[in-house]
Amino acid sequence: MISKNQLSFLLNVVLVGVVVFLLFFNKTETNGDIKKFNEKIDSLNNIIIANNKKLDSLSIVENKQVENIQNLKNELSQVSIKNKELKRKYEKESARYNTMSNNDITDLFTESFK
Repeated sequence: MISKNQLSFLLNVVLVGVVVFLLFFNKTETNGDIKKFNEKIDSLNNIIIANNKKLDSLSIVENKQVENIQNLKNELSQVSIKNKELKRKYEKESARYNTMSNNDITDLFTESFK
């Protein structure tokens, strides 16, 4: 039978052997991993550059659209002013026609076709 001391010594030798194996003989592919990570970083940087270019082009389009909206707002305000003026003239003419008698309207109608 194996004594406690022999068993302890055997376990220590095995443990030291595993540690030595892991430290010196079990080479992990750190260089390969670093290379893979560098390639991934490069591909992500390329994606970032492409996205930045898209962002720049979208910013240009956005600025053009903002400018177009401002121009359309200016045109709309001018049309609104013109519309208010035409409405005022219409109401004035309508009030004038409403105050005219039937004979005055007939005379005005016949004079416009002479």
